[in-house]
Amino acid sequence: MKTLLVNGCSFTEGSNFNAWPNIVSKQMNTKLVNIATSMNGNSFISKQLINVISHHYMDEKDLVVGVMWSTVNRKDILINIDETLKWDEIKLQYSDEWLHHSVIESKFTYTDQKTFFKNDKEWKDVKSFWLKSGGGYHATKFWANWYKDYYTFEGMFWETLEHILRVQWFLEKYNIPYFMTSIDDLFTEGLSKHEETRHLYDLINMDKFCLYDGTKGIMEHNRENNIPFDHTMHSTAKGHKAFCEDVIIPKVEKYFE
Repeated sequence: MKTLLVNGCSFTEGSNFNAWPNIVSKQMNTKLVNIATSMNGNSFISKQLINVISHHYMDEKDLVVGVMWSTVNRKDILINIDETLKWDEIKLQYSDEWLHHSVIESKFTYTDQKTFFKNDKEWKDVKSFWLKSGGGYHATKFWANWYKDYYTFEGMFWETLEHILRVQWFLEKYNIPYFMTSIDDLFTEGLSKHEETRHLYDLINMDKFCLYDGTKGIMEHNRENNIPFDHTMHSTAKGHKAFCEDVIIPKVEKYFE
């Protein structure tokens, strides 16, 4: 039996519904390892995926990797107690409610079990953690200030292309079969505004992408096929099923033969 290892954000985590990884895994009769977490940005997705494979799955003979990239505008920053001057100030901004979504162990010591810090006791020995802006950056002063003072779409588009290439080159170096998709169109706006990024886009193996109508993701697919989102503006079980049937499964069947 093959192992399908997937990463992404909340669209991939799918804790409350039958998301695309579950549908693909069931259809292809695989073991599923889902390391996705809500609020992940593309930087975290790429780093986490490479770390988990490097530490736990390099000897997996029947591994197939699937990635659903998140939106361009999400930022992930690693801070640590020894080097971050405002460590205490930043840590205090994250209430217990936000810790589950925003703070995840930086050493990636888990495989299919996620490790979160949920209370002061668990924080005691924490030396570093990731700040993740996805899903509501206005909830903390840090992210509100960062987006106001430092964010540019241009910079984040450059980084998104680099994150994709990092994963592509890693997986291809070790001959690990893979496919990619996205929650929305990652490329059209950036290429139209910033032609100087074209050389990075041209290095991406677009044959590995499962996209709708050119470069569109699951959100455009659902919207254009009149499949409503849920109250959180995520795709529903119906939306995931339709996207899998129309877009993902026809392109990935060959990896599971």
